Amino acid sequence: MRGFFRNIFPWLLAAVLAATWGSFVLWMHQPLRTQNQYLEEVLRAAGSDASECEESLEICETRGTRKEERMKDLEASNVELDRERSALQAGVDRKALVLEALNHTVQDLYQNLEAEIHGGEILIKQRHGTLVVDINDKILFDSAQVEIKPRGREILMLLGQTLLQSSDRDIQVGGHTDPVPISDKLAEQYPTKWDLSTARATQVVRFLQSEAGLPGARLIAAGFAQYRPVTSNATKRGRRLNRRIEIVLLPKPAGD
Repeated sequence: MRGFFRNIFPWLLAAVLAATWGSFVLWMHQPLRTQNQYLEEVLRAAGSDASECEESLEICETRGTRKEERMKDLEASNVELDRERSALQAGVDRKALVLEALNHTVQDLYQNLEAEIHGGEILIKQRHGTLVVDINDKILFDSAQVEIKPRGREILMLLGQTLLQSSDRDIQVGGHTDPVPISDKLAEQYPTKWDLSTARATQVVRFLQSEAGLPGARLIAAGFAQYRPVTSNATKRGRRLNRRIEIVLLPKPAGD
């Protein structure tokens, strides 16, 4: 029995040692496997984070590009706004100069034609940014006539001296009548109110050019007959006010 035990003991000891060593090895490698799994998870997470970072970088680059484009658009808009602001300011400055010139013309007219203005024979007004001078026809013409009276010539001379100062304006002379039918005598020469109103306007234009020295290029003659009254023709006074020569200072066409 003892001999048998002595013979098998080395094998038993070897088996015990082998089992012990295997357990030891397994015990030693378990933390390593766990750590390895942890490292693998960390690497996977790091790879995922790297992918997300790459995507974030692409998003940031895209956003940066869009931001640069918006900045360029804003800069272009600012340049355009500055250009428009400058144009508007230039327009305001021009209008201010025009108003100043018109006010100066009005002051001169009041100074030169004070008696006639206060007497109601001449009316000065502004209409749509233009200066209008209404002259009653009785100052300029006898009834049923187109020749300018001496007193009318004096007034037109004073008016012409003032209008010479407004070199930035054209001058439209418009003839206006009432709707009362033309007398038979006058109808032989001027069959309609169109003919009469245009003839009177032309006479005033000719005088302003030849006597007052206004350039012909600035003068316009127009006949409006009875179609642009300033008041009702139902009364004698109304018809008298509608029979007039209307002188309008007009802005020159662009490019002149």
